[in-house]
Amino acid sequence: MAGNRLYSEFKNDNGDVYRVSIYDTNATWNPANASTFKLGSDGFTLSYSGNNEQQHQPIIPSTVEFTLYEETSAHTQTLDLMFSFPEGRLLLEIYSDPDGDNDIYWRGVILAEQVERADEPFPTAVRITASDDLGNLRDLDFTRSTLAVGQTVLDDITRCLLRLRTAELWASGEPFIRYINDTELYASSDDSNPLDTIALTVPLKMASDGTSESHNCYDILNSLQRALTHAFFRSRACFTSGLSTSTSASAMPRPSGR
Repeated sequence: MAGNRLYSEFKNDNGDVYRVSIYDTNATWNPANASTFKLGSDGFTLSYSGNNEQQHQPIIPSTVEFTLYEETSAHTQTLDLMFSFPEGRLLLEIYSDPDGDNDIYWRGVILAEQVERADEPFPTAVRITASDDLGNLRDLDFTRSTLAVGQTVLDDITRCLLRLRTAELWASGEPFIRYINDTELYASSDDSNPLDTIALTVPLKMASDGTSESHNCYDILNSLQRALTHAFFRSRACFTSGLSTSTSASAMPRPSGR
């Protein structure tokens, strides 16, 4: 069935309430059996990384760190899964105002190699790190078979994001990408949605023997953001292309059937 496996809520200094949930993607897990856990006093820490020496950074990855206190067998079983299954089975979801609007705040993949777990009696403080998974796109060849139709800038950005291991958490039709319409085609009256109009040809890498191979998804996404002079990053409910908070921004829903 898949669903939340462990969860905890906390209130920050401003009185905002958040829920931190560890999500099990395995279809055999029943979320009705989910358990609570105790968070560390700092709640969670959301960080964006970048190179301050670069004037423009096309992709700005993010990570979340938090402390889980291992106190029960349910905690131990969940933590053991991080090391007995391939990375990507356990995901992280953070919601704001869980008892009210319950808005998604951040999603990512728990990184087993960065889990700090000491061999000591309960309660054991376990430091956990999760990534927005954008870096993992470097290991995935870009292909247009990920999305059946469309050859526009927006279609190819969407193809890259559908390869994220968190993509399944977005429901069909739920806002997936938020982007700024600041690219002009002919005149301002003609460019209401240029990123969904400009068609692309997929680039290939050519070897010295004349054979070709695909670029990876990260390189495709990075080059598109560089061409648009946009910055791409994870922001609350969806990914954002561009730094403006203009109300003229458009939202691309997650395609159905994926």
